[in-house]
Amino acid sequence: MNRYTLLFSLIVLQFAVILAMWLGPVRPAQAQIPDPAAQREKIIDELSDSNARLDKIIDLLSGGKLQVQIVKPDDNQGQ
Repeated sequence: MNRYTLLFSLIVLQFAVILAMWLGPVRPAQAQIPDPAAQREKIIDELSDSNARLDKIIDLLSGGKLQVQIVKPDDNQGQ
């Protein structure tokens, strides 16, 4: 096969690919547009839940009725 024939065939194939990309169907964008207000609202809700849980922990610790049990670790557990 001649070098020019190979070069010509590559140019034709590249042209066909470019033409197919240019004339191909236009697809709509698949990405979703983020909604900053909804994101902030969700963050605020999560922070409110965290604050409520922390308030419960603070009440438990400041109440003075917390009991701690110390358990001796099992020697066979590490193997």
